[in-house]
Order: sequence, then C-alpha cells, then structure tokens
Amino acid sequence: MLKKYSYLANFVYHATRSHGGVTGLARKAWAIYRMEGHGGLLRRLPLRRQQALAAARFRKNTYLARDLVSGELTDLRPNGGIAVIAHVYYPELFDQMAIALENIPWTSDCYLSVTNDTARKVVLARARQIVRIGKLEVRVVPNRGRDIAPLLVEFSKVIRQYRYVLHIHSKKSLYSGRERVEWRDYLFENLLGSERRIRHIFQQFISNPGIGLIYPDTFEGVPYWAHTWLQNRGIALTLAQQLAIDIEHCSYVDAPMGSMFWARVEALRPLLDLNLSYADFPEEQGQTDGTLQHTIERLFVPVAHAAGFSQRVMLAAEDNTTLFFSPGRKNLHHYYAVSTKSRILSAAASMDIVSFDIFDTLLVRQWFFPDNLFAYLDEMVKTRFGITDFARLRKQAERLARLECSGGDVDIDAIYTAFGKLCGRPEDVPAIRAMEESAELTALRPRVDVREAVQQLKARGKRVVLVSDMYLPEDFLRSVLAQHGIGMYDSLYLSCVTGLRKDRGDLWAAVAQKENVAPQRWLHVGDNEHSDLQVPLDFGYAHPAHVMRAADQFFLFNEEMQRWLQPNIWQEGLLLGLMANRIFLPGYAHVPISINADERSIEINSLSDFGYLVIGPVLTVFMAWLIGQARQDKIDLLLYASREGHLLKQAHDLIAMRQHIPEGQYFLCSRRVAMIAALRDETSIGPLLKAHFKGSFADLLQKRLGIENTIPFLERLGLERMMRPGTLPEDSAIYRTQLLECLDLLTNEALSERILYQRYAEPLIKGRRSALVDIGYSATMQRALATFMKGIAGGYYFVTVEQSAEVDRFEQFAKGCFGHRINAFHADLPIYQFSLLLEAVLTAPQGQLLGFRDVAGNAVPHFKALGLAQQHFSDLEEIHKGALDFLKDALDISGDLFESLGHHYGAANLPIRQTMEYRWKLGIHTPALHVEDNYSGNEEISIFEFYDKKRERFPGVLD
Repeated sequence: MLKKYSYLANFVYHATRSHGGVTGLARKAWAIYRMEGHGGLLRRLPLRRQQALAAARFRKNTYLARDLVSGELTDLRPNGGIAVIAHVYYPELFDQMAIALENIPWTSDCYLSVTNDTARKVVLARARQIVRIGKLEVRVVPNRGRDIAPLLVEFSKVIRQYRYVLHIHSKKSLYSGRERVEWRDYLFENLLGSERRIRHIFQQFISNPGIGLIYPDTFEGVPYWAHTWLQNRGIALTLAQQLAIDIEHCSYVDAPMGSMFWARVEALRPLLDLNLSYADFPEEQGQTDGTLQHTIERLFVPVAHAAGFSQRVMLAAEDNTTLFFSPGRKNLHHYYAVSTKSRILSAAASMDIVSFDIFDTLLVRQWFFPDNLFAYLDEMVKTRFGITDFARLRKQAERLARLECSGGDVDIDAIYTAFGKLCGRPEDVPAIRAMEESAELTALRPRVDVREAVQQLKARGKRVVLVSDMYLPEDFLRSVLAQHGIGMYDSLYLSCVTGLRKDRGDLWAAVAQKENVAPQRWLHVGDNEHSDLQVPLDFGYAHPAHVMRAADQFFLFNEEMQRWLQPNIWQEGLLLGLMANRIFLPGYAHVPISINADERSIEINSLSDFGYLVIGPVLTVFMAWLIGQARQDKIDLLLYASREGHLLKQAHDLIAMRQHIPEGQYFLCSRRVAMIAALRDETSIGPLLKAHFKGSFADLLQKRLGIENTIPFLERLGLERMMRPGTLPEDSAIYRTQLLECLDLLTNEALSERILYQRYAEPLIKGRRSALVDIGYSATMQRALATFMKGIAGGYYFVTVEQSAEVDRFEQFAKGCFGHRINAFHADLPIYQFSLLLEAVLTAPQGQLLGFRDVAGNAVPHFKALGLAQQHFSDLEEIHKGALDFLKDALDISGDLFESLGHHYGAANLPIRQTMEYRWKLGIHTPALHVEDNYSGNEEISIFEFYDKKRERFPGVLD
C-alpha cells in the first residue's frame, strides 16, 4: 500500500518545499479551489498517471538505466532459492568453474550436465568439494543444443522451484580457430569473480523487482554485428510467434553473448513454458550459427521484456564497484572508431577487387523500414485503382513467383505477373508497377561517403563490381545509379539476372571464380550483417567492410521507440527515415553530427540541423493535420496567429506551391490584446486572473494587460495598493477587487482597443469562414476574439487542454493535433511537457503585439521592444530553414498523400523528448532559445534552464 502511494507522497513533499511549507501549500490549494473547484485540485494531483507512469517505468527499467553499486553489502540476503545450472562439455575446465562457484556467499543448489559417464565422475568428485552447495546433481545429457538444451529441457522443471538461477558453461569457442580463454575468464570474473561482485548483482535484483536478467557487457573480442539475428532470423521469427513477441523489425538486440547470466526465474518462464525437447535441437555438427541454441541466446532479453522484466548489463568499475546499465553497449564503439569511408579504403588497399552492395550501401531509401514503401503504395493503389490490401498481395506475389522460379531468383516482371493473377486486375498491373518504380526512384538518395570511396578506388585502378539480391531490372538500376553519380563500376551482378543470391551463398561461390580472384583477395562492402558479412566470411572472403543502415543506428540510439513504433505505419517510417539519414549518413547534415556510442547520445552542431531534426517533424505533422482538418471543416481562411504563425505561414506557402489548400494569412494577435479588447463588464474580469502571475498590481496592469499609462489607476488606488506584491491564483480575490474598482478605466481602454482591432481584422477576414492557428492549450485568445470578432469558426492548435472546451458556448471548435482536450497535469506528451521549446522557436522578428494605434484612421500595430529571440533572430531563421527543409523532403516523398502524415504522432514527439532530456544535445549555444513570460510576471526565460529547475523542484514530473 505504501508503494502504491509513494509517488503521491513524493509529489506532496516537493510541492510543500517549493511553496514555503505546509501553510504556503494550503494557501495555494485554497486559492485553486476557489477559482476552479475540486476539479482543479484533482487535475493537479498525480492520481491518474497510469500512462505516464508506464512510460516512466519503461525508461527506468529498460532505457539508459545506470546504477553504480559499491561496498561489501555483507548484510544482504536474497529471499528464495538459488539454482546453479552449468553445462560441462569440457570436464577439464570444471576446476576453474568450481573455484568461481566458491564465491557465491549463500547456499545454492547445483545442477550440472555432462555428455558422458566419465565426465560425470570427474565433475561430481570436484563438485562435492565446493562449499555452500546444498543439493547437487550431475546428469548425463545428449550432445544436442549445447548449454541451452540442458537449461530449457533437462532442468526445466527443476528451475521452476527457485527464484534465481545462474547459467554458466565450460566455454571454449573453438570455431574461431583457437580456444577463447580470455572470453571465458571475462564472463566468469564478472558473474562470479568475488563475493562482493555477487552481492552487487543481488543488490540489483532485490532493490528492483523489475530486473529479470543480469549479465556482463559484451566481451571486447565479439563483433558488434553478432548482436543481430544473422543466420538465425528464420528460426527467431518462428519462435517469436510462439512466444507472442514481435521481433520482425528488430535488427540489433541486447543479448548475453556467450549465454552466461544471472536471472530471475520468472523472466525465463516463457522459454520454460515452450516445453522444448532435445529433438527440437539439431544434432551436434560443429555449427557456428543458424541453430535453435544460437537463436535462443539472442532471445533471452526480448523474452524477459515480454514477461515484464528488464535487463541490466554489468561492468567492473574502479574501487571495487560495479556499474549496472541498460541497454548494453554491444561493442558499438568498434563501428564508430573510424569513418566508413576510411574503413573501406584501408581494407581495400591490399585487395585485388572490391564489391559493393547497392541498396542501403550505395543508395539509401528515405524510409525507415523497407516495408514502409509497400505500406505507402498500399494507400496509393487503393486511392487510384480501388484495389485494397496491396502490401499483402505484393508480398504474396513475390513468394509465389519464388516458388515458381525453381531455385533461381525472381525479377519484377515475374512478381507483377503473379500480382495480376492475385488481384484479378491484370489491366492495371503496368500502371501499378510503374507507380512502385517511381516511388522507389523518388525516395532514393546516394550514400555520399560510400560513393566517394568508390570514386577513389577507381582512381587508384581497383576493379569495382556491384552485387545485389534485387528484383528491380538492370536497366532501371543502372539509370538510378547514374542519376546519383555512381557510374564508375566494372560489372553488375544482380540476383534477378544471374539467379544467384548472396544470402544463399551460391553467388559467393560463383563470383570469385567468374572474376578469377582468390576469395581472400576480395573485399566486399555491404549493410546486411548476414548476407554481406557472415556469409562471405564463411566462404573464405576477406573480412568485409560493414556499412550499417542509418535506421539501425537510429534505433540503437533511441531504443525507447520499441514501446510505440508500428512498422506498418509508413507515415512514422518516413519521418524516422529522414531523421535517421540526417544524423547517421555523412554528407546529409550541414555540419557533421557528433556521435557518442557508449552514452547513446548525439550532438547537433548546426542550428539548421537542429531545425531539421527537432522542429521539422513536429511542423510537418502539424501542417499535414491542419490542412486535412481545414478541408474537412470547410475553412476558407487560416489565420496564423502572431508570433507563432511566422514559421507556420511559411510552411503553408510551401505546401500551397504544390497543392490546392485553403488560403492562409499572418494574423496579428496576442493574448493581452485579445483579452483587453474583449473586456466589457465585471464578467470579463475572471479570465484575466486564471493563469499564474507573480508581481504587484502595477505589474499586472503593465505586463499582463499591457496598459502603458497607469497614472489614473495610481490616483484611484494609491501607491501602497498599486505596489503591494502578490501572486495568482493565491491573491485572486485582492486583484479582482482592485480591477473592479478600476472597471471604468479598463472598459474605456478596452473599447478603444476593440474598435481598432476590428478595423484591422475585418478587412482581412472579409466575412469568410476562418480559423485561428496557434500553439494552443486552453484557446484563451480564441475565446476572447469570439466575443467581438465575426467570421472565426474555430481554432487549430498543436495541443489543447480540457479548458479549451469553453469555446463550445460560442458554437466554435478548438481542435488539438498532438493532444485534444488533455488533462494538463497528467499527460505523457513531450510536445506539451516541453512546450517552451516550440514557443521559443515559433516566434517572429517583431516583438510581442501590444495593440493598435489610430494613425490617420488606420489601425497601425505597435509592438513590444525586441527580446533576446528577436535580437538573435538570424539564429532562429537558421532553425526555421532546417524545419522547412524537412517539410520539403516529406512533401517530395509523400506527394498526394501528404495530409495523411497528420494522423500519427510518435515520430514527431521523439526528438522533443530526446532534446530536452539531453540525449540529443545542441552543440551550439544561442540566446535565441528564450521565451518572454510577461503574462506571468516573469522576464525572459532560457528554456533549458527552466526545465532543469523544474526537475530539481519536482523530481519525476518530467519523466
């Protein structure tokens, strides 16, 4: 029960501290109750945070968790039994294992497996000497499934009786050509190196019941690409289906490489419940990959996640401490140690020939997943031809074509012949095929660094050939390559022409003979860890130069995406693909983006790249949603409210160059001007006092209401009442009394403002059905405008909160794109949680609108003095340019389906969170990222400083 309400207690504790004690907090609570009733209090209490807490738990348990454990922890005692499961294939190594097991500081039961009776006698005799061993069993098992089968078959029932399990084995790894003693030593040292180390491990288990798996960080000698599925993908997909987990679009996985780990038994239960038998595992033939045991090694972590547990990776640290973190590093620093271009040129120096893969190596798609293209075409084909389910039919057609090709490979002709039969519309096949080829062409870009490597190799006289498992026709590919400056190759080997494939291996067996080059003198360059790395290595080729897909790198640096990413949503795939390419492909960013593989962070080193990556996705989704909504609501005119509308109007004009959309106008407006113009009587006073404010009554008049001449108010109220400090909502009754005493002064000011505002706005609107466009939240300006301005039917906003529903009484609408009428205090919505970022960026060169003046009968606007953002507006223009570049790229690829980009919001929210949590760092300081907050009585605020202080005052609120 205490744990259930711990978050509420923490919230109350920090709220009490930040309000000067219990009395201050009670005073504010009473003020909120007077202004908003009990609903206002309930909205602010963390009582309905299930979604937000689920996200916080995810990040805490599986996303960049770090914990440094120190001390002897001699008082620590785990509850529940410990089982040691050890497979001893090499009995001569058991003595090392037994010495390590001596370090377990509590009694544990030991279950050992061997493959013959002789080994059993040796192992049993030595195991009896281990101290603190309770139950001891040594079983002879078949030589199938290596260490995994004994764990999940032989001892499956035994394990279920315990809370914790240690899985180890006598590892030699002879496939590398020698015994990997150092790998085994590394794993034993980390898992069992001392009593202190084991106590540190159990401190993690005991302090966090959500941890299900703990294992050493990947041994330095293991290549980073071993964390992919490699030859095991087919088995993994079948097994994942049985386990009800989705791994189809997951390339790199956390895994205990070497399959040694400590675990909470419940985290392994889904695997235990498979009830595997020895017959499920292949006979031992010295396999290096592609077996059930190799697959399960990579499934331990995904299975633990599916069971509701997380993993921790461990590293020995200084001063006898242990660092636990998640996700694992996976040796990614190997990949980022040198540039891709340098890696290729260095490796090619001693080679006779260099081959390059084409897709995702020389040419890159702008899509995040290859399947995004088919999902996009699915919508296009349905719209233009009325054929539903294109993506499924297209994949089915390729499978049917392969079944009919008798062991070779298929081309696009064969695929679309099969497609015509499946869809029953053969007459539309040529047009649909052309649509696919056109969509491919539109989304393809060169990988600049690899293209440069090809050019330099040719300049050095190297023979360069291209090899690809691809169904697209040769003439199409040659044309595309030429368009992107890639014509400098000697031969082109396509699977659809040769009938040979890389992934099957028959191409590698044939091309060396065809080119008359020894495999060890052949360097291959490609992206696929199986067909471009593992398979050529198996055929004796020189170690290939790997070119990791930008999407895979993006996923590794943003693993939080697992909880919302839907691979079949092409709209998300397009936005993520554009971001991934900008970050991880050399030559795409204006200034190279710095990458920290160990911290999984990036540093953006130009303002235009910041605009492209962080603001561009939000702008694109909002504009797509806005145009679609405006069409649906039959809006004639979109009024882009100043100052946020400065960038939005530019985006509108960019779209209008390509599509017919409602007209857009930049509309001068501010909360202060609208609310003063709307003031008529004492019923208009309430809205002026709703938002937080800190300052004197004179400050309220000048900063919130924009009244420059306060002398009449001073004469009426006196100096003491004018200058007495106060805050809202606590002192709302005092401020209300003072405003009512000066109501005639206020209404005179309001009448003048109202007349001039109408004089400005009415010729602009011209009676057309119009809608206001702004950042949003409670639609305060719209509500004020509704009292005196005709023609406005509603408002479109990035986010609206519950209070925006008040526009209903004016028979208007207020719609939110990323969040509609959300609870402002319980929304796990980065674009709202960190709303000051957008407010800082979406501004204009002018200061805030203070009102209008009558100049020769014309309503002439006057503005506040320039703030920091305006003084450094050239920085903001760079950010705006980057955001508009992103919008342009999205428009180019989405084409007629641009508006459907406004239906999905996960990808656009991601950069906001990553930036404000310093995972995506801005490497350039700019004073432009400040906001003016006169409405609340504050001066200009740095957005990063604001959120840092908020984290200090209210820990967990921004998690």
